Amino acid sequence: MATEKSDSQQEKKISAIFEDDNEDFRNGMIDRVRLIFEEFDKDNDNFLNYFELRALQYATSQTELTPDQYKMACEALGCSPAEGVDAESLRLTYASGGGSDIHKDFDAIFSVRITNGEKGGQGSKENDDDVLEVVDGEAIDISK
Repeated sequence: MATEKSDSQQEKKISAIFEDDNEDFRNGMIDRVRLIFEEFDKDNDNFLNYFELRALQYATSQTELTPDQYKMACEALGCSPAEGVDAESLRLTYASGGGSDIHKDFDAIFSVRITNGEKGGQGSKENDDDVLEVVDGEAIDISK
C-alpha cells in the first residue's frame, strides 16, 4: 500500500514536468534524450541493450554498469533485459531526476574539444580552444 502511494506520487511529479506550461523544457528534453538514445543505439533496434547502456553510462559518468545493475534497471523501468531500455524509459529516467542530468549528459556526449593534430599531438595554439557542439548531426564551432 505504501509503495502504491509512493508510485502515485512519483507519477504526479513526473507528469508535472510534462505539463503544457513546461512545453519548451519538455520539447528540449525530449530532443536531447532522442539524440542521446540514437547515439548509443548502435544496432538501430530502438532499444539500448546492455553494451549500449553501459557505453552511455561510461560516457556520462565514467563508471561501469554491471550486468546485475542493467537487469535491475530494466526491471525497474518495466523493460525486458533481453530487449533493453527503450527511448521512453530513458526519458522517464531523466524526468524522474534519478541522479542523471540530461543537460550535463548531453554536453558530456556531444561537446567535443578539437585540436589541430593527432590525439596527444601538438596542435596549433590558435585551434586548441576550438569547441564543437553536435546539433542535429552536424558539428558547429561554438568557440567563436
